[in-house]
Amino acid sequence: MSLFDLIINIIESSIMCYFIYKYFDFKQMEKLWLFILAVFATITAGNYFISESWLAIVLLAGVLILFLKVFNKKMSIGNIIVCLSVLIMDLVCNMITLILGSSLDFIISDPAAKLKILMIVSKTMYLLFSLYILNRKMKYNSNLDTKRWTSIIGVFLILLLELYILGNDYTINNINPTDTLFCMFLTAIVTLVIFNIYGKLLKENEESTRIRLKNEEIRYKKENEKVLSKMSEDIYQLEHN
Repeated sequence: MSLFDLIINIIESSIMCYFIYKYFDFKQMEKLWLFILAVFATITAGNYFISESWLAIVLLAGVLILFLKVFNKKMSIGNIIVCLSVLIMDLVCNMITLILGSSLDFIISDPAAKLKILMIVSKTMYLLFSLYILNRKMKYNSNLDTKRWTSIIGVFLILLLELYILGNDYTINNINPTDTLFCMFLTAIVTLVIFNIYGKLLKENEESTRIRLKNEEIRYKKENEKVLSKMSEDIYQLEHN
């Protein structure tokens, strides 16, 4: 493993850990450095000693989830999905750059140089994507309940997984019928979840409208009572003048 690979691993682990640190609004900076070191060591060890990529991914996912406990964060389904989403985002950025990399063949003939460029592009994309999501979360910090956040992040995770599967098939030029069927199944799940969220939003909107109309009715009655009270006072004063 070259120095360049180690630098890329440091950048990758830093982005992952910073995203989780900021997303959950953790405060212990010393634990963040420990988090980065643990993720960096896991990625590097995976590159050195683990030949099966899926096993390295599972191990890294385990470390990300384990550090929820280190930061005294509850290991809820929603929190675990956030950790997995961070990992899937990285995989998807890698896959997108590999797909785009096929267009560089006629520009860069050296495979090693091409791979380095693609790795830099991938991590830059990963960083920008992570910062964008953090910015959106802080901007709209959360009026949604835990179940709603879990549903939305789950949909996001499934879509990223589909993109990764189909992108991988495209990259190796092997459109696998099993993968296609699995992606269709995932799409059906996403559709059901979206319809469920939409139905709940309609109910909440209906309830919100009902409450608003009720409040307006109460306000209108109070204003009428004030007017009637004022008229009564005026009549009383006229009668006694």
